[in-house]
Amino acid sequence: MWAIIKINKKKLGFFKQDFSKYLGSDFKIYTPKIKIRNFKKNNLNIFKEIPILGDYIFCFHSSLSAPNKLNFLRKFRGLKLLINGHIESQKEIIGFIEKCKENEDKNGFLLQDFFETEINKSYEFVSGPFAKKIFSIISLQKNKIQTTIGNIKTTIYKKDFLFRPI
Repeated sequence: MWAIIKINKKKLGFFKQDFSKYLGSDFKIYTPKIKIRNFKKNNLNIFKEIPILGDYIFCFHSSLSAPNKLNFLRKFRGLKLLINGHIESQKEIIGFIEKCKENEDKNGFLLQDFFETEINKSYEFVSGPFAKKIFSIISLQKNKIQTTIGNIKTTIYKKDFLFRPI
């Protein structure tokens, strides 16, 4: 059974340790993340991993359907919040995780194709030389996008830069 848990990122190791100690080591943790390139002093090779759900993770264990185990789980170090309703939402949780895994590269990072893009909608670059610049999409093609950044029209390739909707 999958559960959605809000954790303290700095104490994730403690959470895994407590989980393994009290419930066994047959659990899975899934965190969908993206990898962005940052520029720092004209150096493009600085990479940063960013979880798309922030402090939230997916945790799988067979005993997460039992209410007494859930109450026990609340005592684990690093746990901030256990989201209620995960038992009724298993179909949606599994569907989201499968969609994430389908759109991952070989290293487990989400591809830009995971995020839906629409024409005439505003986006912000997350990586590359245009990081933190806002643009709108003029036309979509298979591997490239024609955009406007202010008064400048340009073409970018989807796999080169990451962007997010505003």
